Amino acid sequence: MKCESCRTRDAVREVSKTTEDCPEACGPAYRLCAECAERLENYALRPAEFFNLAAIHGHGYYLHDDFYDWENGRAEQPEIRMTDVRKFPFPSFKNVMTDPARLLDYAIVQGFPSERAIARLRQCNKQELLGIIRRKVAYNPELLEEVDDLVARVIGREAEEWVREVWQNRQPTETIES
Repeated sequence: MKCESCRTRDAVREVSKTTEDCPEACGPAYRLCAECAERLENYALRPAEFFNLAAIHGHGYYLHDDFYDWENGRAEQPEIRMTDVRKFPFPSFKNVMTDPARLLDYAIVQGFPSERAIARLRQCNKQELLGIIRRKVAYNPELLEEVDDLVARVIGREAEEWVREVWQNRQPTETIES
C-alpha cells in the first residue's frame, strides 16, 4: 500500500488517531511512509501531503485548523524544519474542477466548501459522487461527520436512504457517563 500522504512511497507506519479527547481510535490509523509519519507527528506536512491525508481522514487531531490552513495546506505550527514545500503544492480549484473525485476531495479538505466548489459539484453526476463518498465513508466512517452537509447540499434526496442507513449503523466513538 502507498503512503496516504505523499502517495509515492510505500506505507510502513500507522499513526494512531488516539488523543486525550478521543481515547479510542477515531477511524482508521494514518498509513504513511516513515518521512510523512515524522512530518505528520511534527505538524509539518507539505501542502499536497496535508491535502491527500485530509481528503481521506478529514480534520482530526493532527490535521486540525490550529496546525494547518485548510485553504492552502500551509503548516501553521511546524515543530521541525520544512523542506521542499514548493515542490508539493496544494491543488488549486482550477486543477481539480474537471475531476469529480479530486473536486470532492477539495471540498472535503476546505472544511467549509466554497460556493464555487459546491456549484461545480452540483454539475457532476450525483450517482458517481455518491459512489465516491460511499467508498470514502466505508474506509473511514468518521468522515461521515465531515461530508454529511456536503452530501445534503450537492446530492440531496438521492442520498437520503444511504445517509440514514449509515447514521443508524454508526458506532459511537465516545460514551457518555451517567
